[in-house]
Amino acid sequence: MAQRYVVVDLETTGNSPKKGDRIIQFAAVVVEEGKITEEFSTFINPGIPIPHFIEELTGIHDEMVKDAPTFQEVADQISSLLQDACFVAHNVLFDLSFLQEELKNCGAEGFYGPTIDTVELARIIRPTADSYKLSLLSKAEGLYHDRPHRADSDAYVTAMLFIKLTEDLKRLPLVTIKQLYRLSLSLKSEISELLLDILTERIQRDIPYREDIEVFRGIALKKLSLPVQIMEEPIIYPVSKEEKIRLLQKAFSSVEYRPGQLNMMDDVYEAFSTSKTALIEAGTGLGKTLGYLIPAAYFSKLTNKKVVISTYTLQLQNQLLHAEIPRLREMLPFNIDVSVLKGKSNYLSLAKFERSLRSKEDHYDSALAKMQILVWLTFTETGDKDELNLSSGGELYWEKLQSDDYIIPELQKPWLEKDFFLLAKRRIQYSNLIITNHSYLLNDWLSGDDPLLEDGYIVIDEAHQLEYSALKFLGNTIEYDYVKMMLNTWGGYDQKQLSYKVRKMLKNLGENEQAAKDIDGLIQDLGFELDQLFVVISQLAYKHMKGEATTKSSFEIDKLQWSKREESAVVVGAERVIHILSLLTNSISSLIDKIMDKKEELTKNVLLTLSEMNMLGGYLSSIKSQISDFFLNRKKSRIYWIEYNKNSSHHGISLFSQPVYAGSQLHERFFKHQNSVVLTSSTLTVKGSFTFVKDLLGVKDDQIKTTNYPSPFSYKNQVKMLIPSEIPEINSVSLEEFVKVMGMHISTAVRSSHGKALILFNSYEMLRATYSVIKEKDDLSDFSILAQGVTGGSRAKLIRSFQSYEKSILLGTSSFWEGIDLPGEQLSLLIIVRLPFSSPSEPITEARCRNLKESGKNPFSTYSLPEAIIRFKQGFGRLIRKQDDKGIVIVMDKRIITTSYGKDFLKSIPPIEVELVSLERMKEQIQNWL
Repeated sequence: MAQRYVVVDLETTGNSPKKGDRIIQFAAVVVEEGKITEEFSTFINPGIPIPHFIEELTGIHDEMVKDAPTFQEVADQISSLLQDACFVAHNVLFDLSFLQEELKNCGAEGFYGPTIDTVELARIIRPTADSYKLSLLSKAEGLYHDRPHRADSDAYVTAMLFIKLTEDLKRLPLVTIKQLYRLSLSLKSEISELLLDILTERIQRDIPYREDIEVFRGIALKKLSLPVQIMEEPIIYPVSKEEKIRLLQKAFSSVEYRPGQLNMMDDVYEAFSTSKTALIEAGTGLGKTLGYLIPAAYFSKLTNKKVVISTYTLQLQNQLLHAEIPRLREMLPFNIDVSVLKGKSNYLSLAKFERSLRSKEDHYDSALAKMQILVWLTFTETGDKDELNLSSGGELYWEKLQSDDYIIPELQKPWLEKDFFLLAKRRIQYSNLIITNHSYLLNDWLSGDDPLLEDGYIVIDEAHQLEYSALKFLGNTIEYDYVKMMLNTWGGYDQKQLSYKVRKMLKNLGENEQAAKDIDGLIQDLGFELDQLFVVISQLAYKHMKGEATTKSSFEIDKLQWSKREESAVVVGAERVIHILSLLTNSISSLIDKIMDKKEELTKNVLLTLSEMNMLGGYLSSIKSQISDFFLNRKKSRIYWIEYNKNSSHHGISLFSQPVYAGSQLHERFFKHQNSVVLTSSTLTVKGSFTFVKDLLGVKDDQIKTTNYPSPFSYKNQVKMLIPSEIPEINSVSLEEFVKVMGMHISTAVRSSHGKALILFNSYEMLRATYSVIKEKDDLSDFSILAQGVTGGSRAKLIRSFQSYEKSILLGTSSFWEGIDLPGEQLSLLIIVRLPFSSPSEPITEARCRNLKESGKNPFSTYSLPEAIIRFKQGFGRLIRKQDDKGIVIVMDKRIITTSYGKDFLKSIPPIEVELVSLERMKEQIQNWL
């Protein structure tokens, strides 16, 4: 007899039945043999008032349930419906536990049958979904969901989702279903029973083999092929305005004439054709991306040269690939091949995954991640981790699977033809456009190896971030906790970690285990010496911060006031650590070489263990050189600083070093070797000049062409800037008092706008203080308040949550000043708390200002002010993203109109109306404008 599935959804007065919350609506949909056979729904009188926020969320109010039955009156009917069924729900634990509590309260028998969580099922079958929220999943699946947060609508769409996911599960290769079944025994819901039914059916029926799948070494993979070159008609670059517009019309139903975009196309094409460097500032809304993609594609096809497109982040790289490249393909009268290249760790190592799949020591997160990857491998063409939506535990598991330079070649050998990173590199040979990110581009050129991206025609988007990316690549970081974590991967023999595996390997090979025991001892010695070194540093750091109110601080190591005895203790401690690291890395390397000599006896598990040893040895070797650089061989051209958390003792110590400037290295090791580079961004100029960015990037070509194309938006009609007159100067009052007044203004502004607000900060300290104030405000109780580093979640997750709520406030610092696209009603109010000057005590700022002062220049006008203006322009650009957007910018810093340099900020953005306003006037202006 076929299994009967009952898909359930509840609406309740809150999250906790033990605290008196009750069910207000119950709905169930019965699914049998892949079809809906029955539906049941009823409102339930909870006997208590429905809270206002639940009423807003669900649309269910007291009047609707006053004549409804109590739960006790429908309990038998619900129990009967669930009898002999499998209980299915989206977040099954919530619905089932709530229902069980209600059944228990009225003396009815609880449900003790199997359960399936459609969140868990969706994670497996849709491993690349952006979100597993029901509303977003149903939208992605094309399922009509007319009344979200109503039990009957939610239950119906969950049933349809369950049917769809089950159908796709049945279509997976048989080998994949078998592997999923074994792993499913570690899940929280009984998906194993569903898989067993499907497996039994598949074994009994003769289902045709999928032609798009190949099974290699027991893993089902999508069949992949390299691009095929196609003969095409002669290509001519579209010179005239009319030709360019006709191209754009192929991808857009209505095309607005933007002279700047068309001229930018010619600038890019000319730069490549004449092997020149170009700096192009393209205002928001210009169509910058197509402004460089179209000429890059034509130039590549006409010259048979590859063009590299580099973006700042992986997210922007993915956006380019999935949003802009499909549009480009619609426009072009010829075929283009596009490849993507990221850092090696972004790609799955199939050799490692094969070994991991054979391991039977699974916990929930690793089992779920393995299941997601198995399904993903049946359709991914890239093996790129950014396609996957892994849990936080899954992310940790991925670190064991990512490609790296430490895998033993013999382990990798069977997978060389299938290796995703090598495949990405092979695709480059056939590509016209190569999409990468600044980090990989700089690694390719600055690492000292032969560059892979060597044709020398490059577009650098978000070019204002290139120097920061270079500093990051050229810099070093030593975090005490991370070093200790890496040492702990060796573990003790009893912990069954690397030490245990190595001893077991030696025993199986008939070798003496002494070498592993020696490494055990060295690891323990290293841990002790590290503790000693970092304890001394933390004591010095604590002394340096004495009297400071903050618990966290960053400062140059030369600022530590240490006695000769303390300095000697640090130097001797560093020398001891380096000595033990030398012994340890040599021991690991020698043991690997010794085992590798026994080639005939090496199993795949031995090779995996050797790869793990090699990775640990490589990491320890890099730490050895970094500690030597930081404590014994400091260079004048670099800056060395400490980050310290007073509350964490030596565990809160991180050491950093990097060049004071990266421009000279960018010039010598990167720009000088290119044929043509186009640097573009919406924020390259300060008061109309490119000088600051040119100096920062080390661009020294006298023949460089600089062009500034303003935004086509009518900012005067779309944006108004308000400066609250009652906000005090932050340095004249305490942080607590400033935040209190600011919280009042934020509350008034947000309520007046009726929409969504983004609040940009310079420091986490002020962000956290502001969050604490506004979350307690009663008049913001119906707003979702999200704060970076406070409410949890990654930047992308916070932005998704912000977009999904009708009324929401998002508080962010550094990374939220740019790269966020929130058009239309997604953002109507932007609040900039302070002019975004870097803190003068920030080590890199302090070092640069000191250097400028020593060379006779004004640090404020030469560096601090231009840097702040670039960041301000980025923040300002978050608000207006489309022609018909409208919004308010509030700057809580009167310096923008009271100081001479404040006017420089205003000169660097499009002309708009700026007004100094009282709290009451601010409220009126927002209401009238929006």
